[in-house]
Amino acid sequence: GLIGWVRNTDDSAVELLVAGEGPAVDSLLRWTEDGPAAAQVSSVETREASEQELQTLPQAGFEIRR
Repeated sequence: GLIGWVRNTDDSAVELLVAGEGPAVDSLLRWTEDGPAAAQVSSVETREASEQELQTLPQAGFEIRR
């Protein structure tokens, strides 16, 4: 039930924009605190997306962006 996109940044961070039902978003954000097995997560910063940013979301699913 989530839509969004994810991309690596030039400074080796990962940027994620996600939208969906509150509990599903919360669950994904909790998962990002550990990440996949090969990841080294040092911190997670969150904020509310602007209306302009939300317009960049795909219609369905997730995209990997460059």
